[in-house]
Amino acid sequence: MLPNRQNQVVQALLAAGVILTAVFASITATNGTFTNATVTNLTATTEQATTINSTTASTTNLTVGQGQNVDKILSGTTTIDPNSLANLGVSTSSNVTVTGAVAGDSVFLTLPTAWQSSTSSALVVGYISAADTLTVWFRNTSSTALDLVSAPLRYDVISH
Repeated sequence: MLPNRQNQVVQALLAAGVILTAVFASITATNGTFTNATVTNLTATTEQATTINSTTASTTNLTVGQGQNVDKILSGTTTIDPNSLANLGVSTSSNVTVTGAVAGDSVFLTLPTAWQSSTSSALVVGYISAADTLTVWFRNTSSTALDLVSAPLRYDVISH
């Protein structure tokens, strides 16, 4: 049986009308689910927008439409409590271990709801600064002090 998050990927692709073909064991699903299958090549043969949610997908060579292969998706949450930012231009950063991440991977951050009222005064950027290290950088863009509370931050790292 596919892990829950990987099954969500397959379900999202199928819901978008994508035809999925698993090369291993010649398994094909056009409107169904994969169970007890190891997928070695997965191609989404549509140009439709598709949501992909995965943390432990073992699928290799995932391509959606005419896009670039996705080698892996690393997702998680971590609690971050950035240092107080005194005023305009002051910055700080926090490092998060993301095993398997490498420099050049794409990073997407979902900011905590607890920061929503403050982030209009902050620039928040995530990038892979070294192997297994996600750096989250914060910069104050206002003329007043900014102190973001400790809160869970969601990250998604995609390797191509």
